[in-house]
Amino acid sequence: ALALLYRLSRRWSGSAGAAAAAVALTSACVPWLLHARQCRWYALGALCALYLWWAYEEFLEKRRFSRPHLVLASFALFHANFLVFFAVAGGVVLHFLACEARRRAPDRADLRAAAAAFFLLAPAMAYFRVLARADGSGGVPVSRLENLRELAWGLDAHVLPFLALAAVLWAARRRERVRRPLALLAAGAALLVLAPHYFFRYLVVFIPLSAHLMAEAGAFLAAGRPWAAPVLALALAGTNVLSAGFWGGMRPFWKSDLADFAAELAEPPADAVSAAAAVMAADAPEGAVALVTYP
Repeated sequence: ALALLYRLSRRWSGSAGAAAAAVALTSACVPWLLHARQCRWYALGALCALYLWWAYEEFLEKRRFSRPHLVLASFALFHANFLVFFAVAGGVVLHFLACEARRRAPDRADLRAAAAAFFLLAPAMAYFRVLARADGSGGVPVSRLENLRELAWGLDAHVLPFLALAAVLWAARRRERVRRPLALLAAGAALLVLAPHYFFRYLVVFIPLSAHLMAEAGAFLAAGRPWAAPVLALALAGTNVLSAGFWGGMRPFWKSDLADFAAELAEPPADAVSAAAAVMAADAPEGAVALVTYP
């Protein structure tokens, strides 16, 4: 995923330095590290999302085999996590309809590719009962307003701090190349508001995209201001000053994520299930059962 992020970021920015910064920011993001090491879909989902965004770039540039790449990327991301697929792929579709369809109207080959994607995904949609879960039966249903609040908190706290977003928007006004990845992030995140339930893990696939945008903002600010990019990097890595949560009194000034992560690697905390098993082995009567609903 990081290798593909580098290629995609360099393609968007035209800068090897900005691409390297995007990879560095992603690699230093503790929520990314915590999710990527888990044996779930997070790392795979990020790879498939990046693949889909890359295939979309190929499609817009009318590269050969771009449509098969779009179909394959959609198939892979759907099977990684179908809710995230609807957010990422939906963001791509919204961007195309709003920004690209006028100058590149869909042709028959595009419609055939869309039909192929639909028929490839239809069996899995039926098997996973996707439509039946739209009411929240796959999790705890919440209101869209609650989704919006939690989504905003997750973005500001761990993905793209809102004051850094202001710098990204400033850069997007001056640099057209920043607008497409920003639109893909905005559209994908907005569609998550419509989800029947919300968990922060749905935002993990957007962390590399956000890192690219922050790298672009740093490159923009550094033009004529050599001190700006290092100050931005230090603010992101060591403080919460760019987070609206800090100014609202919900986050401390200093950020300890990286230090806490290093301390955990040095002295891993006791795993909850292993600790419970040890207590039972030592103290529980024979035949006792521990019910673990969610380790």
